[in-house]
Amino acid sequence: MNRKDINHNNFNDQHIDENQEDVKIKKKGKSIFFKVVLALGVALAVLTAGGYAYLQSFSNNSVALKEEKASDGLGQNSEDSSNKNKEDEINKSTNFLVVGVDNGDGDENNKNDPRRTDTMMVVHYNHKEKKYDVISIPRDTKVQINGSTKKINDAHFLGKVPLAVKTVEDLLSIKIDHYVKVDTIAFRKFIDALGGIEVVVDRDMFYDDKIQNLHINLSKSDKPQLLDGKQAEDFIRWRKNNDDTGYLNGDLDRIKHMQGFFNTVIGKVQSPSIIPKIPGILTMLPKYIETDLNAADIMKYSMSLAKMEKEEIGYHTIPGEAGYEGIKSYFFYDDKESSKLKEIFTDGELVSKDK
Repeated sequence: MNRKDINHNNFNDQHIDENQEDVKIKKKGKSIFFKVVLALGVALAVLTAGGYAYLQSFSNNSVALKEEKASDGLGQNSEDSSNKNKEDEINKSTNFLVVGVDNGDGDENNKNDPRRTDTMMVVHYNHKEKKYDVISIPRDTKVQINGSTKKINDAHFLGKVPLAVKTVEDLLSIKIDHYVKVDTIAFRKFIDALGGIEVVVDRDMFYDDKIQNLHINLSKSDKPQLLDGKQAEDFIRWRKNNDDTGYLNGDLDRIKHMQGFFNTVIGKVQSPSIIPKIPGILTMLPKYIETDLNAADIMKYSMSLAKMEKEEIGYHTIPGEAGYEGIKSYFFYDDKESSKLKEIFTDGELVSKDK
């Protein structure tokens, strides 16, 4: 294998704590949490106005599963889901696959449009400890799909949720119990519903991709800029400019860069000013979120999230390194360094956040 590492030392310094040999899972900051909150129903925002109204809304406007149902227990009917809910209570832990999909052909009405995942994570809930750990899977992670070498973000493109679930299960040797899929359009509309988000754009971000119909045009400023949904999406998706200048470690640095954005979003979500906007958010969300969780499931896990301080949630990424294999760039998952990670997600032994 002809593999050339990209900034191997920098990557290890950033993602591996060399002072803790037994802890190889690097905290990814709180950048991902806003996606988790969004995917589970914008729990903190909605519960501020009252859980009952939230439950009623999702009971009357069921989160669509569409035709995209996995054959191994995902996408069950309400009775099966209720039974699964009881099983979850008995089990020590539950694993959710949370994916954010890209824009595909850009037509929000085309639900059959195959799209790659822009965000992929496993959310692990320990029922006994009532704690969450979130592990991020870089989109460029090298995997085998149907006997071919691919990047993990191809799984949804090739086989939608069922193949994405199987690919993650094979990669991490875990069982996925539930899934939540969030459309990037939902993210835009969510930010717009909040009235935009003020962030400091710390560098020029100019990038165009005609194939994806992606055009990022954000100028550096020392003062906060009010970003609408589209601009906010551009801010968190940006990895490089048209002249190829950008993050040293690509997607890995992009995830880290989202930390400041997350802190601003979650602060706004928790603000009382969000209450008048909840009806609009509730009306909008079901159209863009797919899950096998029923309304009661959503309420249960949302309540558990709402009771937690955001500092109590562990954030990690799979261990490995970025590099090339031939002319293609990948993130190479290091299975030998993942024994601690696999313990967390298979037997429910929750490891505290990396220090």
